[in-house]
Amino acid sequence: GPPEGPPEGPPEGPPAAAKVEHRAVQLLGRTWNISERPPHEAPSSVLQRLLEEGVIGKPENGSNRGKHDGSTELKVVQTVNEPRTGAVGHLPVLGPGEVFEYMSGADIATPSGTMEGCFHMASVDMQSIDSAHVGDHVEALHWNLNDDRKFEMPIGRFGLALDEEDLNT
Repeated sequence: GPPEGPPEGPPEGPPAAAKVEHRAVQLLGRTWNISERPPHEAPSSVLQRLLEEGVIGKPENGSNRGKHDGSTELKVVQTVNEPRTGAVGHLPVLGPGEVFEYMSGADIATPSGTMEGCFHMASVDMQSIDSAHVGDHVEALHWNLNDDRKFEMPIGRFGLALDEEDLNT
């Protein structure tokens, strides 16, 4: 039979908090720019050695010549544009405070690099939408590209480092 509870109807409607508790997001996919950072000569770079030996002069205070911010050395080597395949095959639905963690990798030719990009997301009702896997029917994947319920969650640059296991191969 019908669920027990107060009768449905217009008198006041549900309180605002009741509407919020069903809100969730679904991860639909991701876009990443994967960059390599060239290995540095350690512990003393050629520039440092030339400065120490006096072959070249130190830049004047306030000069930007010779300064590194590291970003100019990054070279984008791969772009992953998968807005419809979740992350590691999962398209999770997450309510407030819930977390989805995953681990993946990237093939780069240097010992370190960076990734940055975004997750493609959709605002969904957690009572009617379940987490899915690639190949399952996912309603939000059929919405128009400009649907207001779809959005991108920017992910700032983070570092990549060679796995210790890879050092021995």
